[in-house]
Amino acid sequence: MSGPRVPPLPEGEWSAEVAETLRTLRGFAGGRVLNVFGTLAHHPELFRSWLGFANHVLTRTTLPPRERELAILRV
Repeated sequence: MSGPRVPPLPEGEWSAEVAETLRTLRGFAGGRVLNVFGTLAHHPELFRSWLGFANHVLTRTTLPPRERELAILRV
């Protein structure tokens, strides 16, 4: 396989809602949009729900960083 099965949605195709959300997330990656965000832009409702989950897993978990990353990779 030479590329992702579901490529990130190009910026020109983002809905207004997705564009606004991604503008706020650019700060986490040095001004660029992470591929996972661009890929989730295909489905704005899922993207919104996933952000809540991701926020909990990344910032509100009691797991130590190593175990947290292993869980993320495993899923």
